[in-house]
Amino acid sequence: MTDEAFEHDEIASVRVATIDAAVVIRIAGEVDAFTEAAVREPLFETLDATPPVVVLDLEEVSFIGSTGLRVLVEACDQARRDGVDLRVVVNTRPLQRLLEVSGLDGHLPIAGSLHDALMGAGSAAKAG
Repeated sequence: MTDEAFEHDEIASVRVATIDAAVVIRIAGEVDAFTEAAVREPLFETLDATPPVVVLDLEEVSFIGSTGLRVLVEACDQARRDGVDLRVVVNTRPLQRLLEVSGLDGHLPIAGSLHDALMGAGSAAKAG
């Protein structure tokens, strides 16, 4: 497992790790206009490398603003264009509700836990 960390003034942190065949991007803290670059850079750097599976783990996200939602949509769109299997981990009711209200729950491939998101990652990598 490899692990890299990016932090932006203690408000948002991003950790990138490889677990089996998946690249897992764990975001913690707030995702808004102030922290967008700290989230965008490692996320799109990872997607540009076109790994077979990318898991975006939002379990420790405390707030997502409209800028953060836009980043999620752009990441999902790029992953689809490039043939990357992107999975988004959302396990808190406030974040689930935000995605429902914004209509993004139907646009983003959501898993309820990191374990669920990693299920089948090895077979997806072999198929890709």
